[in-house]
Amino acid sequence: MPADSDDEIGPLGHTPNTMLAALEAALERERRFVNNASHELRTPLTLLSGELELPMRRPRTPAELATTIKATAADTADLIRLGGSGRL
Repeated sequence: MPADSDDEIGPLGHTPNTMLAALEAALERERRFVNNASHELRTPLTLLSGELELPMRRPRTPAELATTIKATAADTADLIRLGGSGRL
């Protein structure tokens, strides 16, 4: 149907097309956000995993384990703040 149609049907035909285009754009923005967030989290989570696995490779003193736990707790808190700040 021509875009310059003067009857009532012309604009009604364009409304769903406009809505679908807006939905597609929103979906693409959401995909980009998820990809960016995933990328931003991958490195810190890998570091946390390494911090937690390293003490299990050999016996550690309670003080060494406490240091590891404090460090990973601080890193986890940083990630929580990063997620809450909207920077992801």
